[in-house]
Amino acid sequence: MKKLNLLIAALLISGLLPAQSLDEMKSWNGTYYLMAGERSVVPGNQQATKKDLEIGENNGTILLATAECAKCTPSVFTYQKEISEKLEKPVFFNSMGLYMIPLDEDSFVYYMTTVKLGTGLWKSFYFMNYYSKDEAKAKEMTKEKLMEIGLKLSEQSMQ
Repeated sequence: MKKLNLLIAALLISGLLPAQSLDEMKSWNGTYYLMAGERSVVPGNQQATKKDLEIGENNGTILLATAECAKCTPSVFTYQKEISEKLEKPVFFNSMGLYMIPLDEDSFVYYMTTVKLGTGLWKSFYFMNYYSKDEAKAKEMTKEKLMEIGLKLSEQSMQ
């Protein structure tokens, strides 16, 4: 039994099994720096360069919310169980057609595309951004890298 627990722990650490329990996802809560500024409702109508992200549960539904200030209306995303299991990583989607998908323990990719994930290959993006708890990582990300990541996620969702 001890060996099995060690094997499961090793697989979770290596990323071969999805870390999708709510408690594990809550470790992502915090402030994130954005690769590119986004339209904002902060005073002065400045672009948001960082946002707070929080994962929680409401009536059994896992939700992810982002907002640029404590009094700002958040964008809310719903956990997508089927595609998350297929990609072996949590996928969040909202009614505007936006996806939030974690890349690692401190960063997310953010996409709006022409096709729902898992129903066809992504070929173009209306919008994309990168969120990271590490400001340097956010500044180093490029649109080209984001496009590459998005196309790879799309391909994986079709396998």
